[in-house]
Amino acid sequence: MISVVVPTTNEKKGLHSLKSAKKILGANMAEAILVLDNSSYESESFVVTEGLKVRVVRICGLNGSYFARNQGAVHAKCDFLLFLDDGLDIEGEFDCGSLTPQVAFGASVKYRKAPVTAFEKWYFYKAFDIDGFIKRDHFIPTIFLFVSRQVFFEVGCFNSAYKSSGDVEFCSRLVRSDVELRKLNTVSVVTDLRNKSQIERKIRRQVFGQMIFSKNKGMYRFYVYNFKRLIANLLLLSGASHKNGLDYLYANSIICYWKVRCLLQGLLQPRKLDSYLTNANVSEVNSDI
Repeated sequence: MISVVVPTTNEKKGLHSLKSAKKILGANMAEAILVLDNSSYESESFVVTEGLKVRVVRICGLNGSYFARNQGAVHAKCDFLLFLDDGLDIEGEFDCGSLTPQVAFGASVKYRKAPVTAFEKWYFYKAFDIDGFIKRDHFIPTIFLFVSRQVFFEVGCFNSAYKSSGDVEFCSRLVRSDVELRKLNTVSVVTDLRNKSQIERKIRRQVFGQMIFSKNKGMYRFYVYNFKRLIANLLLLSGASHKNGLDYLYANSIICYWKVRCLLQGLLQPRKLDSYLTNANVSEVNSDI
């Protein structure tokens, strides 16, 4: 049986994801848990919406999505956890017979509309390369993450200090514990495209979060790896622009610039990284890696 956990600051969007998951999982979804972060008070209650009973956990203050996910997992009782972002539609068919404690699952990501602007095109083609994330970067994003509840607690839950890249850090511990990462080919999640300002904020969070994660793993290797990828990306831009349009070339160039700026900023102003932690300082985060 499966406990579905959705962290959110927007109750309506959180319930939307839970109701969509119920349509796919059916009776296999034994628990629906909504964790409302940034509440003015703490409480635990139940609501029933469209026949779905939802445990609503409110936590005071803005603690971050990874802290909220951990709180949801603490309240869960089932053998398997499914972490979802809010505001999602879930499509496809899911075979619960494929679940095993030694495998964590992700799903492909689709969008509610075709991209129109340059930055929507970049997000459409680049933001959720699930196959690449698993094969190249060894992680599954928390937009959709299936994991055994026992394994989740054995490896130490999410590091709630992270604002971003907490899924990268968590999955690194899964892999070290010999948990295999796979993509479900029969399930996909549907979400919204992001605009230019949203993408810029996401890039900054991701780069700084990855820098914190890499601090004890060798920053030299981190920088070499990232600049190699940026150079390769720039070399491939002409081919990509031929396929997707010159506006895609423009957006990709701007995003490469943002990444370089963040990498240099993190190197020259390391104290800025502290602002991308929520509940712990850098030394506390690194002690868990």
